[in-house]
Amino acid sequence: RLRVGDIVQLKSGGPQMTVIRTDVVQVGWDEPGVTCTWFAGAKNERGTFLPDALVPASEEAPKK
Repeated sequence: RLRVGDIVQLKSGGPQMTVIRTDVVQVGWDEPGVTCTWFAGAKNERGTFLPDALVPASEEAPKK
């Protein structure tokens, strides 16, 4: 189970992200989402993902 403050990546790779919220209700999703934040250069980004799409960053998701 993911917790606020965990460092994660998408299973498909990409930047490391920090979990900032869990159990986010998304219309049309079968389960709650996880909201994460990360930096793209100097720009702070944010997105909500299904938990099954994320892995702890220490599990070495593929680099993109």
